[in-house]
Amino acid sequence: MKFHKTWVDEANQLQHLQHNLSQSEREIENERGGLTQDIGQLKRLKNELETANVSLQSWLDTNSNNEPVDLLDTVEPANCWSKQLMKAVALDCAIDDTLFSLDRALGEDVIDYKKYIKQVRKLTREQFFARALSLKIRENQRKLDEASGRSGWQWQNDLGH
Repeated sequence: MKFHKTWVDEANQLQHLQHNLSQSEREIENERGGLTQDIGQLKRLKNELETANVSLQSWLDTNSNNEPVDLLDTVEPANCWSKQLMKAVALDCAIDDTLFSLDRALGEDVIDYKKYIKQVRKLTREQFFARALSLKIRENQRKLDEASGRSGWQWQNDLGH
């Protein structure tokens, strides 16, 4: 009787082990299939990158003897409002960068707390006016576009709205 119980326990353990092995085998096959798909996608992406690299290298070889382009001259505003808007947005971004640098300087104890507060107040006031001007210009441009029958969608897309 004791022998029979031991034999049954061992058989149950072996069945449990076999079940676990079968389940692990299915999981491994699933992972293998996923990895095979990933390898295929990576090979396709590699081919696309190699093609793009060849195309880019060809373009660079063709245009390597051209004169350098001055980036400040490449974008010309269409009108006075656009020029004013570009300056206001540039000022807003510059103030953001400066505020970030001030935060880092304060965190590293490079700047005194009182000087930090004074500069932050001054810069945030300037930034407020730059943003208000940007909003006012965009609103006026939208009104002009609506009055002239244009959709004005380019302003929203260009400005991230």
